[in-house]
Amino acid sequence: MLEQNNIKITNKKPRLTQFQRGELQGYLNAGITNKSELARKLKVSRGTIYNELARGTTTQVKKINGKHIYTTQYLAETGQAVTDRNVARSRKPLKFGRVKAFLAFVDELLLDRTRTLSPDAIVGLAKLKGLFFSG
Repeated sequence: MLEQNNIKITNKKPRLTQFQRGELQGYLNAGITNKSELARKLKVSRGTIYNELARGTTTQVKKINGKHIYTTQYLAETGQAVTDRNVARSRKPLKFGRVKAFLAFVDELLLDRTRTLSPDAIVGLAKLKGLFFSG
């Protein structure tokens, strides 16, 4: 039985939702730039606001009368795209592709009706014969 004292419960919200990003963009477009006020309105920490502004602020170029005009602004879509890319890159790749040969070896021995080997015995056999590199 698990003891309640050993379980760490956190109420952290590590990222803004897409809706919150839209709200943030709306507040910024309305002229509210105070980070503390934005944090209170979105019910997140001020650090989250700073991180999100760094993540979603982009520079756009407009050509007016042959001149390039640069504008820097926060865009919710940019913040969401950067977050999605970072989350996708932070996950470990699946291991199945690297261990296909071993899994085929295990399947063959488990399905062999003439032998009755446990999965632990199959791993021991593979290690004993040095069939697969572990690393």
